[in-house]
Amino acid sequence: MKNLKDLKKGFLYILNLNIKNKKRKFFVSIIFANSIVILDILIIFLISYLITNSPLPQQLLFLETINNFEYYLPLLGVIRFMFIYLDQVNRESLRINLNNKIKNSIVETLFKEKNISLSDASFILNVKSEKLGVLIRDSIGLFVYFVQLILFSIYLLYLNFSFTIYLFLLIPVLYIPISIIQKKTAVNSNKYKKSLEVLNFKVEQIVNNYFLIKIFRKDDAELNRFNKETEDYKISHLKLLKGDIAIYQLPNFVAITIFIILLLLLSENEFLTLEYLGLSLRLFQVLGLVSLNLNQIIKGVPFIDSGNVELVESTRMGGNHKLSKNLDSKTAFHLDNVNFTFRNSNKNLFTNLNLKILKNKHTIITGPNGSGKSTLIGILSGIYSPNSGTVETYSNSFGYVGTKPFIFTGTLKENIMYGVQTDVSDTELTEYLTEFEVFSEKNNYDLNLIISQNSLSSGQIQKINFIRLMIQKPDIIFLDEATSNLDLKSKKLVFSKLRSLSSTIINVTHNIDDFKFCDDEINLI
Repeated sequence: MKNLKDLKKGFLYILNLNIKNKKRKFFVSIIFANSIVILDILIIFLISYLITNSPLPQQLLFLETINNFEYYLPLLGVIRFMFIYLDQVNRESLRINLNNKIKNSIVETLFKEKNISLSDASFILNVKSEKLGVLIRDSIGLFVYFVQLILFSIYLLYLNFSFTIYLFLLIPVLYIPISIIQKKTAVNSNKYKKSLEVLNFKVEQIVNNYFLIKIFRKDDAELNRFNKETEDYKISHLKLLKGDIAIYQLPNFVAITIFIILLLLLSENEFLTLEYLGLSLRLFQVLGLVSLNLNQIIKGVPFIDSGNVELVESTRMGGNHKLSKNLDSKTAFHLDNVNFTFRNSNKNLFTNLNLKILKNKHTIITGPNGSGKSTLIGILSGIYSPNSGTVETYSNSFGYVGTKPFIFTGTLKENIMYGVQTDVSDTELTEYLTEFEVFSEKNNYDLNLIISQNSLSSGQIQKINFIRLMIQKPDIIFLDEATSNLDLKSKKLVFSKLRSLSSTIINVTHNIDDFKFCDDEINLI
């Protein structure tokens, strides 16, 4: 029963997907499936005719009108190969289309959604989209092979009705071991998904803390931990592969065993002709493919719950973020009974948070790691939405500089002007670059210079982001460890520039001593 529910869930997911040319590609695969069956029947009968010199069946007598028709057998083999090749390409292209659609949907929804963990989004983008693409490919494969199964069955019934009926009695016998394997697949696929999530998190953790690991010479310790995670992944993956192999080979094994027994026990069998034997083996091979694709769909079901669907579905949010004219003239933000939980988390990061932040003042936010300092910025800016409670502010003109400032591959001017709505002269831009001493050589102040994340130091990137901030002149500025990569001289310049602004500044920092000139402090415990 659980297997049927999983299969139903998989089929409904596929049917509801809006993918370009999905129906056309589906029917193309069905046409190829019919063509392959016809070619198989034709090739098997021709081989039987050449080996045994037996007469052709009535449906194929038209071949005798073609001179030396048996010489066309290699050509039929080539055509069959081309149909199989085109069918596989057709299904893979549909898988790739789905994969790309999910990736694009995830990136699009990330800009619309609230409370999405970046690690979750990364996992869905890089892993789950691939698995869901495979799910649709195998679903189409299931229909294709099911059509082939029906066509082979019809023709075998035509060749020998009574024996074929006996042959079909093997299918219920096969159902028992196949059902057991599918139940184990359902359990193992959940373990496999979990191992992939852990492995993805571990890779992200190593990349983000690479310097720390190297400096503290923890390479071996981290490698041992990573090897353990890969071992768990290997075990769960191997269990699934064993199930696939068993479920595919089982019908073939049973069919071959039955025919061998019949050949040994029965000396003369009119029904056991070469063509009947060949078509029967093809029938059970296709039955193995049907079972395999059913198994693959069951494997893909755990990824449906956490696929792009989970990003599109609305979260349980009762709070809101709004501009308010009711705030007093000294208040920039008012948080009233704010509760906040990340998606897929059961722990409240903030519970009944009540807070006022002063307008046109510099407020620093301090607290231990994990206390929610950066998350608070997300809530204040409206990027994260509280589960309940309200966030009121006087403006939605925001500026931001974080620990990992944003730089893309493009010209120096394009990077500075990213998100800036006002017109600024090249002369003013160059003056800012010179004042902040972004480059050591003057000839590097070419605004058409192509820069990227890899061509600049972390300090240069932060300086460019601060220049962007000075040009933007937003009402509210969010800083998140924004001066951590600057030297002392550059910090003094940034502090001076910040003090000259009339903006509301909300600054997350661990270095309280750097901001003794600030107006207020919020300590998150």
